Amino acid sequence: MKKIILFAAICCFGLAFNAKAQSPYGINDTMYVDGIWYMVTDVINKYVAVTNDNKMGYDWANIANRYTGTVNIPSSVVNNSNGETYAVTLIGGFAFVYCGGLTSVTIPNSVTSIEVSAFADCKGLTSVTIPNSVMSIGGYAFRYCSSLTSATIGNSVTSIGIYAFDGCSGLATVNWNTTNCANPTYYSASPFYNRTSITTVNIGNSVQSIPNYLFYGCSGLTSVTSNAVTPPTIGSYTFDNIGANAVFYVPCVSEAAYLAAQYWSGFSYGECFTESGLNNVDVVAEATIYPNPTKDVLSIACVDKIESVEIFNLLGLQVYVGIKTTIDVSNFAKGNYVVKVYTDKGVMTKKFVVE
Repeated sequence: MKKIILFAAICCFGLAFNAKAQSPYGINDTMYVDGIWYMVTDVINKYVAVTNDNKMGYDWANIANRYTGTVNIPSSVVNNSNGETYAVTLIGGFAFVYCGGLTSVTIPNSVTSIEVSAFADCKGLTSVTIPNSVMSIGGYAFRYCSSLTSATIGNSVTSIGIYAFDGCSGLATVNWNTTNCANPTYYSASPFYNRTSITTVNIGNSVQSIPNYLFYGCSGLTSVTSNAVTPPTIGSYTFDNIGANAVFYVPCVSEAAYLAAQYWSGFSYGECFTESGLNNVDVVAEATIYPNPTKDVLSIACVDKIESVEIFNLLGLQVYVGIKTTIDVSNFAKGNYVVKVYTDKGVMTKKFVVE
């Protein structure tokens, strides 16, 4: 009888050991699949985060050489030890930190968060596209990525941590698609604060609001294109202290709305664009209008040859077309209007008020 009990105990121990070996990994356990380290973050839903295997205790010298060249992160991985499939939902903190040899990374649509310093000091990284699934970007996430020239921010991002793009001295193009990002509201938290290398900003067609201070101090900015038909809500400092010659481009159907919208009216506007893209004329004409506001006459002063003048009300209806430099507006209804002056050198668009 004792032998039978002992045998049964041994069998139970063996089964238990085998079940443990085949069971899902526990929280913070790591796995290595196809050249990438992952850490388990949720054992029930089977979620993992890309990591640098921080069980090494952040041995920075080794971490720096962990990832090089092109890294394509999959949306899910299969653990070779237990056969379980895990969804990749996070780029963990410090996952690629100091990986100076990393030149390109593909982030899948399964990822919802990029955590603190995830790509900090990846000096070889040249561009990054944040997919629409990502909701938050941690502080310092791309800090000192000095070779980064373009960044595309997906439409679901609602939070960007402090200094996320600090030290990105080569960043020239920002494609901003996030619908509603709550921060930054103060300049020191802006990921693009004083980023003088930025020359081009493209705003996606689904953007509803742009945080205050987002592009504050981008003195090298020369071109801002907004594809949103309804002017996004912006703050008084969203585009403050940008390049003095920065030109804004907006959809033709929305030109009057932009010029009437709060904080949008003070910019220099180039030729509007239709669904087929920008018109050929994209040089801003040097012209002035006066008086503004006016009660009876609007005068136009321009050093270049005027080829055409158009005036629109804020419904987008054309109320005048001609080549006069002194226009009688005494019969216009009181309110805001947009005047477009076409010259042989370019076009000027300005808002004026009839009192």
